[in-house]
Amino acid sequence: MAEKVANFRLREYKIFKSIIDIKEISSKKSKLSVSFNSNAEEIPNTNSFKLEIDTKITNDIETLTINVVIVGLFEFDSNLENKENFFKINAPAILFPYIRAYISTLTALSGIPPIILPTLNIAARLNKTKGK
Repeated sequence: MAEKVANFRLREYKIFKSIIDIKEISSKKSKLSVSFNSNAEEIPNTNSFKLEIDTKITNDIETLTINVVIVGLFEFDSNLENKENFFKINAPAILFPYIRAYISTLTALSGIPPIILPTLNIAARLNKTKGK
């Protein structure tokens, strides 16, 4: 039986930027602020789509700053219907678990309590979408 290939799929992803800045070790509870920005583009004549998500996390006592940029390269079938839905909804939903796992691991290995981002609808939370 032939394996069915999805019409829209993640080909690869890379973490292009990873910065963690811890100014002091503090046992004070602080409130985290998380923001997402994206840059998306369909790559002409290739049936490919590139999505970059820039994630920033800061705390309210200004002792922690995290910035992670992930880029995912997706491919899709030429007959894919409703491409825009896949670009705006599916692609962010596919990349978000990688961001979430990376930030949890980064913080845990940095000697601070791990930051575990909640599962969320990232497509609805993206602050700015440039391109597609």
